[in-house]
Amino acid sequence: MSYKHLKIEQGFTLLELVIVIAIMTLAAGIIIWSLAAFQSRQTAANAAAEIISALTLARAQTLNGLADQVHGIHFTANNFTAFVGSSFNNNDSNNKTTSFNGVTLNLNLVGGGSDIIFDRLTGGTSDTGVITVNSGNVVKTITILSSGLITLD
Repeated sequence: MSYKHLKIEQGFTLLELVIVIAIMTLAAGIIIWSLAAFQSRQTAANAAAEIISALTLARAQTLNGLADQVHGIHFTANNFTAFVGSSFNNNDSNNKTTSFNGVTLNLNLVGGGSDIIFDRLTGGTSDTGVITVNSGNVVKTITILSSGLITLD
């Protein structure tokens, strides 16, 4: 038997390369989509946690009589500001503002305001309602009860 006529093929065909590239592109697309969805979930969860923490702190400071004042939180579309006193003053140097990137806040309070202020004796609030935290397609809902308690749905 002569080995001169044996043809040895090396390498990949064009069809094999196209199939491998298509599979890798599909896998990369799935991974990128999953990471974007994960990032949206984490961004919304982190923003909701920060809002709940700020509301809880304002309520605790009011109940503890810190500075002999009530404390509250003022909301806008992409940030919130912790303030001292019975009304929000944008020029107060003691305000503490927290801003969010990639998050939109929607406030739906009884009376239509944008401030949540806690009562000095009970820790309750007349500013009850819902705050929705939106990041991409992810929505977290924070509910403020008249008792001053805050829940996350």
